[in-house]
Amino acid sequence: MKRVLCLALVLTIVCALITFMPATAATIIDSDDCGAQGDNVKWTLDSDGTLTISGEGDTMDIRDGHGFPLWSAEKIKKVIIQEGVTSIADGMFSRFSDKMSYNSPIYDYPNITEIKIPGSVRSIGGSAFSGCVNLTEIKIPDGVTYIDNGAFKNCKMLANITLPDTISKISRVAFENTAYYNNQSNWTNGVLYVGKYLIEAKPDLVKGKYEVNPGTIGIADYAFENCNNLKELVIPNGLKYINDDVVFGCTNLSKINMPDSVLKCDSGFYGTAYYNNKQNWENGVLYIDNHLIRANPDELASSYQIRQGTKTIGGFAGCYNLESISIPNSVVRIDDGAFKYCDKLTNINIPNSVKSIGEEAFYGCAFTSIAFPNSITEIEFGTLSYCHNLKSMYIPRSVKKIGRLPGCENLTDVYYKGSKSEWDLINIVYHEYPYSEDSSLLNATIHYNSPMPGEPEIMISICSANGANINISELNGMSGIVVLAAYNKSGVLRFMTTKPAADTVAFDNVDLAGSDIKVMLWNNLKDMKPLAESAEMSL
Repeated sequence: MKRVLCLALVLTIVCALITFMPATAATIIDSDDCGAQGDNVKWTLDSDGTLTISGEGDTMDIRDGHGFPLWSAEKIKKVIIQEGVTSIADGMFSRFSDKMSYNSPIYDYPNITEIKIPGSVRSIGGSAFSGCVNLTEIKIPDGVTYIDNGAFKNCKMLANITLPDTISKISRVAFENTAYYNNQSNWTNGVLYVGKYLIEAKPDLVKGKYEVNPGTIGIADYAFENCNNLKELVIPNGLKYINDDVVFGCTNLSKINMPDSVLKCDSGFYGTAYYNNKQNWENGVLYIDNHLIRANPDELASSYQIRQGTKTIGGFAGCYNLESISIPNSVVRIDDGAFKYCDKLTNINIPNSVKSIGEEAFYGCAFTSIAFPNSITEIEFGTLSYCHNLKSMYIPRSVKKIGRLPGCENLTDVYYKGSKSEWDLINIVYHEYPYSEDSSLLNATIHYNSPMPGEPEIMISICSANGANINISELNGMSGIVVLAAYNKSGVLRFMTTKPAADTVAFDNVDLAGSDIKVMLWNNLKDMKPLAESAEMSL
């Protein structure tokens, strides 16, 4: 009896110990690089099936050989992409037997049920997650601007999709053959929306006049493809993004409106009745409301002045006679490929109203110098591709990312408005391999703290030890408002004052001792358009 009691006691103690023993920590079972620049981004897979992608910058296209080994596909259950990663590459979670082809058989990732994407990610590549056949929900965070072809295609269990308002470009087939796509209750009168984005319209159901839902902010590329019975498309005020060829094949579409809220229009409207109606063209140029859609290369002269009030510019591609273009200060966007193959274009101004310039916008242009405005934050991929005559360019402090610049082999000088430390913070994208065609910025001389062309360089002279009297000069007779701002050492604004511009402006008896100061020139106090600024000084 005592033996039985002792055995029972031992078993009880053992069970208790097992119950309160800490779980064995997951261990790393595999890892590798997956960055566009090699080791800038890495992945690790642990014994619990959690794949973690970490680092800074873009990831690499799976076809370039830096993917996850096929044997691990079934081991991955959860994907965590950490802050700092800026892109999810093409095919990252789609396994191809031939990495150089998207047409090869796909090996599924059947056990992935959770994917966490951070706010640092800006783009999700083609077929990126198309192998995640059991993924049921995805939340795309604020900050993502681009979702490419088939990014979640064939995710058959994906029923819940959350998209942020930051997306400016999205593919019609991004969610094709998902549970959300295949659920007929998500289609309204033959049109599929995902959140605030119009994704696709069924040609046999969309007829006559179609009004895009109020509150919609974007239309996916090819969304209305081959809707031959569509005659009028009504776009609501507030819509911002119209992607590639949204009405491709809509041969009977004769009436379109385009509100000023549209910030991006990459659709040429080719083949529509509106496009084919010569009465809609003005001297060889087609506008839709305040948006320039297309210019006819055979009719366009050597110079052209875009009409005042225009918001977006597209469609000068192949204008072989164009030498000079004048852009009004109403334009907010120069679209993808807008001036591609304009191989005589040598004179262009880009006003500060322009907020974004698309990929390959100036591909193959002939200018020797270009100045980007203070209003842009990114020089996109290939914006200046194969501008063989380009020798110098001016880049403002506002730029945070510069995409690849292949074929600018004669670029010798880059004039940057900011300091070297600010330049070093710019995300400059080079090809992984040191191709000579892609080394333009590497070979150029960077000139720091350089004013933009035509911009006065504000010179500051301090007339007393404590900074009480400050003279501002070198304004070259420009009109406007001189602004003197003072910050404490933590960067908090402590003082601001203004005076009308003149050749010399004096701020007298102002106690700025111990401050960091900046002097700016604005056009006026209402618009506060920046015309020039000084480097910061410490007093």
